Amino acid sequence: MNSRLYWKTQMRQILLFVFLLVLSQKSTFVTNARNHGYKIVCYYSTWAVYRPAPMSYGINNIPGNLCTHLVYQYVRLDEKTNGLKSLDKYFDYELRGLIDFAALRLKWPHLKIMVSVGGWADSGVKYSNMVSKSESRRQFISSVLSFLNHYKFDGLDLDWQYPGVPWRGGEPSDITNLSHLLKVSALLIPTFRFQRIFFHLIVIDQQELKEEFVKRNYILSVIVPIVESYVKSGYDVDEISRHLDQIHVMAFHLRSNWTGFADIHSPLYPRSFDTFDRTLNVRDGLKMWVDAGAPKNKLIVGVPFFGKSFTLKNPKKNTQKSPITQPGLGVAGNYSHEPGFLTYYEQKSFIHYKLPFDSQICTQIESGKWTRKWDAQGKAPYAFHKDQWVGYEDDESLAAKMEFIKNEGYGGAMIWSIG
Repeated sequence: MNSRLYWKTQMRQILLFVFLLVLSQKSTFVTNARNHGYKIVCYYSTWAVYRPAPMSYGINNIPGNLCTHLVYQYVRLDEKTNGLKSLDKYFDYELRGLIDFAALRLKWPHLKIMVSVGGWADSGVKYSNMVSKSESRRQFISSVLSFLNHYKFDGLDLDWQYPGVPWRGGEPSDITNLSHLLKVSALLIPTFRFQRIFFHLIVIDQQELKEEFVKRNYILSVIVPIVESYVKSGYDVDEISRHLDQIHVMAFHLRSNWTGFADIHSPLYPRSFDTFDRTLNVRDGLKMWVDAGAPKNKLIVGVPFFGKSFTLKNPKKNTQKSPITQPGLGVAGNYSHEPGFLTYYEQKSFIHYKLPFDSQICTQIESGKWTRKWDAQGKAPYAFHKDQWVGYEDDESLAAKMEFIKNEGYGGAMIWSIG
């Protein structure tokens, strides 16, 4: 096997291995994670298949044995019909992306296969419009049910970023509509609790959608933020939590070039040097949801499988909070081609990972050029070389987050993403 392709596959499986090792503490990781009530939700980014060889990542590369749920990113909302529509017809249809993704269940029968609608580029006004009227909601629900039935998916993941947030096209009425539409569904929860329905806080007629999903034993999920202003603008947490089984929390992308300095983007805890963003960390973000009324066992903690990179203004100042250039994003990787974003196989040639595995793997991922440091307060690593700086996750930070999930009684973890 090509060494780079081998590395690409091994890095993802190693990280997933650590993920499940800490959650289950036994050899049959997914089985024991499920037996203990944990969910391991793996998001697959379909555009990863277009990365240059040998780092293209297809459906056949997905380690389904290490996940409990797989989520296909993305389809989009058609603002004319209020139904689901392909985002990439070539991959979805001609390359059989949707069919092959659902077929993973044949190889791993324990898997729940889901499709995600929305995403950063497909949110905004059209979602507010869709949920504001009963007719458009019915059109959406009908389309979802037809899609899930046709492609034999197990459920829908709704990724609307973000209801009620003006600069993202949200309307002030989003949160009111959500509370009004959800309150009539409270009586359904005791009857259908065994169905393991995930509903991710969005402005849809919960009674209509939930009834239809329960009939077919479909799963509903969504992505929610931990930025306090976003939560307050879009979600009546106490009200909607009564109707939900699981809430997936996007506990990353918490720092970037907008801060003006280099920093890890998914700190587990607050740091002494945090100022205006002192509560913008995994622990406090989840606590905000709990304090607002969300049960801990319904909250699924998001963990990033990528690095956020920066370009330092002065290469000699390379600690956290060191000034960055403008716009400050790190140099794009050779395969992801996205400034400020590095995949693990793009990091492997310069970061010394602390992996407790075979030394041959460790040899592949260290060159000695980059310097690795550890944020002892935030519980995450970062590395730098000349004017480039990246914050990421490794086995040490993953172990800290998995122990946090277990000790705090949260419902599991979601991986963003395996593609």
